[in-house]
Amino acid sequence: MNQEYKLYRISQLLSRFREQVEILNSNGEFSINIHSENILIKVLNEVYNCNHCCPR
Repeated sequence: MNQEYKLYRISQLLSRFREQVEILNSNGEFSINIHSENILIKVLNEVYNCNHCCPR
């Protein structure tokens, strides 16, 4: 896969995720926020090399 496709795919998946969170939140379902926070902390720590920011 080339870099352009990877960036496009990441953009697609993040957009889809955001929409799902918005839909669930508008229906009063907030557990997705807690689950996504736990995952996104790990992902962002890897992306920004901030492993010291939050213990694993």
